[in-house]
Amino acid sequence: MIELTKKNSILDLNLMRLTRKFNNLEEQEKMLRKEYHAKDSDMAEKDVFVQKRINSLKEWKASAMNQLNFLYDKLRIAVPISELDKEKKSRQMDQQRLADLTVKNSQLTLKNSLLEREKRENIEAEEKLKVVLQDKEALLDEFEVVRRRLETFDEVYKWENRIFKKIADVLIRAEVSLSQAFEHFDRNGDGVISKAEFTQALNLMQVDDLTSNEINVLYRSIDTDDTNSIDYREFIRKLEHYGVKNMGSDEVILYQLAKTIKRLNLDMHSFFEMVDTHRRQYITRQDFKDLFDNL
Repeated sequence: MIELTKKNSILDLNLMRLTRKFNNLEEQEKMLRKEYHAKDSDMAEKDVFVQKRINSLKEWKASAMNQLNFLYDKLRIAVPISELDKEKKSRQMDQQRLADLTVKNSQLTLKNSLLEREKRENIEAEEKLKVVLQDKEALLDEFEVVRRRLETFDEVYKWENRIFKKIADVLIRAEVSLSQAFEHFDRNGDGVISKAEFTQALNLMQVDDLTSNEINVLYRSIDTDDTNSIDYREFIRKLEHYGVKNMGSDEVILYQLAKTIKRLNLDMHSFFEMVDTHRRQYITRQDFKDLFDNL
């Protein structure tokens, strides 16, 4: 009996030990289950987060692919940098040309307005010239009437007119203008005709055998201001009455040009360079004005 009690006590002790172990194991199981459930919930949240990230990355990938395709399409039609720089330079040059053309257009507009004003002034001057020429013709007619009347009463005046008519006939036959005739008389080129120059010219023209007194009479009839010299205006005014024509304005310009070229011993190329003072390879209206101002 004692042996059985002893064995029973040992069994109870073992049972208690096993019960404690079981309780401990049960507590550990609960803790493990609790940890498992916590980790399982955490994993589920992480799984949702990861899935969202994956979806976001897929969307970004799709957007990036669209952008890459767009850039690829642009790249296919794009030009090289060198050609782009070339086009930029070309555009800058075009813009500069446009600016230059704008400036030139404004300058041409200004010149055109000046030319229009000059044209109007020329028209007005031509109208005034017509009136002056008409008055001149009337005066010449009156002079002719007076000259004929004087010839009737004054033999000296008649003789004088005959000599001047011979001088005029010589000049007309030689097709010499009044300007050229004046230069022929004015031997030393001082702008006036002295008595000696006048005498020498008449002898060369072989106008009668004139005495010294007769030459003095002719000379005084031209020298109306009694300066003992005949200037250009006096010479022109006298011989115009006898039908000797002077050069027109265009002829005078060409004559002065030819005379200048000859005086300076220039060929046409050198003359062009002399007029083209700005070295622009062309001659403007102002260049010609400057030239004739200096002649």
